[in-house]
Amino acid sequence: MKLHPALQTRLKETKERYEQVTLFAEKLPMFADQIISSEHTGDSYCSLARHYKGMYFNWDINWGAHRPTNYPEDQPCEIGLVNVYINCMSLFHDDLYSFARSELDKVVGKIKYYFYDDLNSTFYFKPDEVEAGLDAIVEWYNSTKAYADAQLKEIKRKELKRQLKELQ
Repeated sequence: MKLHPALQTRLKETKERYEQVTLFAEKLPMFADQIISSEHTGDSYCSLARHYKGMYFNWDINWGAHRPTNYPEDQPCEIGLVNVYINCMSLFHDDLYSFARSELDKVVGKIKYYFYDDLNSTFYFKPDEVEAGLDAIVEWYNSTKAYADAQLKEIKRKELKRQLKELQ
């Protein structure tokens, strides 16, 4: 049985789209499941993940098919980058924002990335840089969180000690 010409056209278009999806998934194998299930082709902005190794990213790990924010206008720019926005305020709140941000600034020099938007604390990675970059970000988060937890315990311990003294 021969397919109707309109269906043949749609089948051809679907096949071409799936080929683009497959190529995009091959470019970012760590996100292949999401790329395939959402049928992302890589030609537009899309979310790749919300979590990585236990760390939650409020604004997702995204694929951007546009020029990064605050990228120097006078420089040529590669298009098609994974971007990761780190919001220290939402991760650590007022009490530890400055500490978390200063620790993040130290990590920036140790991570290989295509571009870092310091104003917005956003990393832009080429596909071959993503995994190592995310691993470094998760390591920063875990060590900063461990310090934050210890600080909060110490603050609570001092407060309880003060309250106990008042009761005596």
